[in-house]
Amino acid sequence: MSDQPMHQCDLCGHPEAESLIRLGTGRAMRSDRVVVAADLDKSRCCCCGLVRSTTLPDDTTLRSYYGDEYTVAASDYVFWTADGPLLRSEIFCSWLSEAMGVFRWEKAKRCLEVGAGAGALMEQFVRRFPHLTVEGVELGPEAKVARERGFTVRQSPVEEEPEGQFDIVYCIAVLEHVRSPSAFLAELRKRLRPGGLLYLSQPTQDVPSYDLFFVDHLYHFGTDHLRAYARKCGFRELGFVVGHRLMPNFSLHLWQAEDLADDFAWHGPPGRTDCAAAAQRISNDLHRLDETLADLQRRGRVVATFGLNEVFGLARAYSNLGTYPLCCGLSDDPAAGPAGLSFPVLRPEACSDHGVEDVLLTVNAIYYPQLIRRLTPLGVAVHPVLT
Repeated sequence: MSDQPMHQCDLCGHPEAESLIRLGTGRAMRSDRVVVAADLDKSRCCCCGLVRSTTLPDDTTLRSYYGDEYTVAASDYVFWTADGPLLRSEIFCSWLSEAMGVFRWEKAKRCLEVGAGAGALMEQFVRRFPHLTVEGVELGPEAKVARERGFTVRQSPVEEEPEGQFDIVYCIAVLEHVRSPSAFLAELRKRLRPGGLLYLSQPTQDVPSYDLFFVDHLYHFGTDHLRAYARKCGFRELGFVVGHRLMPNFSLHLWQAEDLADDFAWHGPPGRTDCAAAAQRISNDLHRLDETLADLQRRGRVVATFGLNEVFGLARAYSNLGTYPLCCGLSDDPAAGPAGLSFPVLRPEACSDHGVEDVLLTVNAIYYPQLIRRLTPLGVAVHPVLT
């Protein structure tokens, strides 16, 4: 992507920022788990504390990138829990509709999803609220898949949607990808009817996470920053929730459209986030992983990795795992593993057939207790990657 320096903060307008993290490895991970040739470079506003990419692509480049290059899975993501598999779309539908009052959805008539993908979440809302007209926009080719499934999804930016027509607009994991959250939120507000509702959910920096290490996440918000964006962009905050039990690093925010404020300014100290601590913590984790890999290779151990999604991509991009001779990958759904791997993907119970002695846990740390209980009886040594 063609990047341009960011000369002032999108939220508060302050012209100065300090470097937060710069990894000049020439490798970086996108949120679709693709490792690309790039450096990771993030900065923090000296006034409000909002963390952003030090350089930003222009809007034309971003639209082309998400339309042609960015990979969105056509199938729904599955959370493997102790109670069985749960679909990501089911989780988000329940969270959005129940967290701050199901009556809001029961009263609504027309709804717009921004970043609708292949329509998995739309399908859940249509099932739960059959009276509700649910439409969507999606920049990528997944819009065609959604239309083939019978959903109204236009492959176009939200700016081309009619103004003042929707009771509810919602977007999941979109705000962190746009060049200017201020401009994007203003466009969402225009699509709402007077008093309409906006539901936003995206990674939150109120809690520990590795979101900072996604090179295509251009912004990293704390609750203080989102509350300020609401004031700046013509919304009143009705409520928010930090963390879901299966997605502790996501927050959910409900805003209502109201008159634009003409006197917005940032007041007080910088907004609190975990970004600086995450930069240090995960850099330490990756250094420790390199030491573990060197020790395992020196001892000639047979090593597998459990988990082939985000944490695996993180480790491949920013540690020596990308070139390590792994025996195999372990997954509860081997067929869903990423393409192009140099090793087979097996169910965990099959690892003893391949002589596996050590397993790296390349998954979210919330799954560690569950996985350690499951893998230890198989006679393997378990190595968590994240602290």
